[in-house]
Amino acid sequence: MPGANETASTAVLPFVVREVSTDETYGYSEKNPVRVGGGRSAGLRNQLRYLNALKGPQGQAITYERQASCCAFKTRRGAVDNTGMLDVYAVKWAGKDKPVTLYINMYRGGKLLAPVGFSAAR
Repeated sequence: MPGANETASTAVLPFVVREVSTDETYGYSEKNPVRVGGGRSAGLRNQLRYLNALKGPQGQAITYERQASCCAFKTRRGAVDNTGMLDVYAVKWAGKDKPVTLYINMYRGGKLLAPVGFSAAR
């Protein structure tokens, strides 16, 4: 995944994420995705702002790469037929051999926390 987000970190200012979730499923499950909001107009930007705010457990810089969309659900903010999809990202940091998978929902907002195993960056 080298270079997966080399330009994103400078092109999109990060959100402020100050706390780490105590829920071990937060962000790691399609049933409990990170909710960055923004919908069709600002959703992708909000995903990048969120990911750019995360650090590894000891404050390491992370790299991320979008893997897919999945897990269709109904939302009035969705594109075709009021359907939304979650975006799936593979995330790594120095010393992490196998990437972790994070699920992000850009159609609903919520309190932004770092998932368990990450640290809040900003």
